[in-house]
Amino acid sequence: MGVLCIEGAYQGWRAHLIDTARRSPWLLPGQVQRLARTPGFAGCRVQVKKLQQLARAEHQRRMPGQAVLALPRVLYVQRLASGQLRLSQLRRRYTAQTSCAANTRGDRTCH
Repeated sequence: MGVLCIEGAYQGWRAHLIDTARRSPWLLPGQVQRLARTPGFAGCRVQVKKLQQLARAEHQRRMPGQAVLALPRVLYVQRLASGQLRLSQLRRRYTAQTSCAANTRGDRTCH
């Protein structure tokens, strides 16, 4: 199954969880664990939580005598401040370094 946040992926996961609950409900905990590793952007987190609730309800419905399905936490993904170089700056540095390394005349123009 692919990453969520796309309606088709959500519907695919939903169908997969229902099918797993019908055919082999003992595999649901593993599927829920796999689902919880989805990157936690806001829209994805909402979808993952809905799917976890669906899996829990299906598990209780299919295996009423079993313990309630434990749902793992869905982690957040944080944006980090960009302290990186732009690609154009990186290319200029790389070009300067490679031209200096290729300079075999002994010029002292490269640092």
